[in-house]
Order: sequence, then structure tokens, then C-alpha cells
Amino acid sequence: MAEKKKNSQKKTTGGKGRWANLNKTSKILYTVAVIVILVPLLFLGYIYISAKENSGKPTVGSRFDDSLNPAITEQQLEDVKKAVVFDGTDKVEVNLISATLRITIDAADDASSDTINQLMEQAYEKTVAILPVETYFSNNKESDKMYDLEVHVFNYIPDEAKPAEQQIYMVKTKTSGATEPNVSVPTTPKNEEVANELLEGQKEAQADAQKGQ
Repeated sequence: MAEKKKNSQKKTTGGKGRWANLNKTSKILYTVAVIVILVPLLFLGYIYISAKENSGKPTVGSRFDDSLNPAITEQQLEDVKKAVVFDGTDKVEVNLISATLRITIDAADDASSDTINQLMEQAYEKTVAILPVETYFSNNKESDKMYDLEVHVFNYIPDEAKPAEQQIYMVKTKTSGATEPNVSVPTTPKNEEVANELLEGQKEAQADAQKGQ
């Protein structure tokens, strides 16, 4: 009889031990599951709150961290703006966009090709007198990439009253990787013969389209 009681007690004790172990394991698994679920939620919440707090704020940083040394200052930019104002022009804009200093001059509508070219050269010379080419518009040992300079000059923007054929547009460009500046005239075709053929073809196509209406 005593042996039966002992066996019964052992079974009871063993059963309680197993339940205790199961409960302990369940609690551990539950805790791990909660952590696994909460960590991503907390991370997403942090991202959301950070994004909300930083909304409307400018992004600080530049892809030119190892470049543009020395950098063009605000004062130098103001000096250039004052220097490239000429008589006989309708509008002058000076913008420093990314790593390009772009000067755009809208000359008088009746400005000749010679006048446009003269304005372009004067604007270029006055700019590099303030910002020397060797320092600001040429790559050097101190900087991986320096500024590019563009001087755009035109007589007008074509519209219904101003024909595109009479527009004069010149651009002088000095890239940091080039040794010399380059002048281009977008309004003058490089191949006059091909350009005339294209214009004639366009006129014929327009005439045929009007006949078909």
C-alpha cells in the first residue's frame, strides 16, 4: 500500500513538473513572438516619426563632397551678377545650379549676330576676371571636379510674332575637364544644305496636309 502511494506521488510530481516545463516554454515562446512582432513595428514607427518631423526640411549633403574646392561664394556670385549687366539687354540671369555657373542674357530683339557674339565674349571675360578659369573652371589636384561655365546669349525666344528663322542664339562653354572654351551657335545649322532640304520637306508635307483637309 505504501509503495502505491509513493508511485502515485511520483506520477503527480512528474506531471506537475512537465506542466511547469510546458508553461515555462510557452512563456518563452510567447515572449520571443512578441519581440519578433514588436521590433519591426517599432522600427517602422521610428521611420514614420522621423519622416514626419523632417518633412519640409532641406536635405543636407552634396554629391560634390570631394569636389568644388575652392567653392564659389555668395559674394562672388553677386559680383558676377553686377558685372554682366550691359546696356541694350532686356534681361540677365545668373544661376549656380549644381556645379554649373550659367549666365543667360536676353539681348534686344533686333540685336545682330555681331552684337550677340560681343555680349557673349564680354560676359565671359568679366566672369573669369572674378572667377579665374584655372581656379574655378579647371579640375585640379585638390578637387575631383570643379565648376562648368556656360554663357547663353540670344536676341529673343521665338513665338507667333517672332520667327524662329531670325533667332540668334550663341553659347560659350568652359567645362572643368576641357582645356579651352567652346562656342556653339544652336540656331545655325552645321550643314546648311541638309537643313534646307529638311525645311523644304516640311513645307511640302504641310502643303499636302492642307490640301487633304
